[in-house]
Amino acid sequence: MLRKPAKPLHCELCQRPVNALTEHHLHPKSRHKDKRLVRMYGREHLRLAIAWLCAPCHKHIHRKITERDLAYEYFDVARLRQHPEVSEFVEWLSQKPGDFTPRTSRARRP
Repeated sequence: MLRKPAKPLHCELCQRPVNALTEHHLHPKSRHKDKRLVRMYGREHLRLAIAWLCAPCHKHIHRKITERDLAYEYFDVARLRQHPEVSEFVEWLSQKPGDFTPRTSRARRP
C-alpha cells in the first residue's frame, strides 16, 4: 500500500528550511479523472504522489507550467527541476533565507 511521503524539514525544490510547506500533487487533482492517467498510474498513486514545497516554489510552478504538462511531463521533483523557468527560479530562491518571500508571492497591499 502506498503512503503519502512524510513532511520534510525543507522544500523539496529549493532545499530551504521552511516551516510551512504545501502539498503539491505531482499529477494535478483536476486531472485525476483522466482515464489515460488512471490507466498509467492507478487512482491511489495519483492521490498520494505529492511533493512538499514552499509557497513561492509552488506558486511559481503553477504560474509557469500548465496542468496538462504537470500531469504528463513534470510529474516528479527531478523533472520539475529540469524545466528552464523553474530551474532558474529555484536556483535564485535557494540563496534566500527560509522566511524570504518574493514580492510576486506576497499578498498585494491596497
